[in-house]
Amino acid sequence: MQITTPRCPMMSWLPIARDFRGDLRAALACTNRSDCLDKLASLAAHRLGFLETVQLERAFGQLGLKQAPGFMPIRLAVLASSTVDHLSPAIRVGGLRRRLLIDVHAGRFGQYRQDLLDPTSSLYQFSPQAVLFSLTAREAIASIPLTASAAEVDETIAKFIDELRSFWRKAREICSGVIIQQTFIDMTEPLFGSYDCFVPGAPTRVVARLNDRLCEVAWQDGGLLLDVARASQRDGIDAWFDAGYWLQ
Repeated sequence: MQITTPRCPMMSWLPIARDFRGDLRAALACTNRSDCLDKLASLAAHRLGFLETVQLERAFGQLGLKQAPGFMPIRLAVLASSTVDHLSPAIRVGGLRRRLLIDVHAGRFGQYRQDLLDPTSSLYQFSPQAVLFSLTAREAIASIPLTASAAEVDETIAKFIDELRSFWRKAREICSGVIIQQTFIDMTEPLFGSYDCFVPGAPTRVVARLNDRLCEVAWQDGGLLLDVARASQRDGIDAWFDAGYWLQ
């Protein structure tokens, strides 16, 4: 018999919504859109599952409010090398919890380079106030062979980081606000178990080195980091990565 220990739920500090459906219906029954928004913001301050988050965001979207008293509007562009459409509801509901009206622009799948370099792209038309780079480590480490030396690993990482910094600079040309870089979650499988730490070209070690270098240059460039790598280590990779939702 296999005994498993239940993992601590995400956002465990938030109270549980005792009657989510009833509260959502009550919010939607309001004739005043501002009152409805306040009730939705109150409901967003609870611990919600994936489906509840989607339902709440859908109700939020039906209001069609770009501005409201007591709420701050913000335009966020997410530039990614993987699918991110399923993240928009959580971002918008998370913002609603903090009384932010977040308008999310999700770039075309894997086309963040083209979107940045094309002044006629929808990204430029969106005119974001904040840009989040949500990239996977795969494109950074794919060309590194297992037999690579530490120097060869550092050289490849340096080239990728240089390109990444050029993206930040380009993003600053179209964004008057903040540039946020997501750290790289290690989704690699161990090759030699604990001996991976002795192999410079082992994927898990390369990802760790990539994140170390990313932190250094982000500090130098005055950028912001969203440290999902640390969060995934704390919560467990299964809490942050589900192949059913991600396409890379």
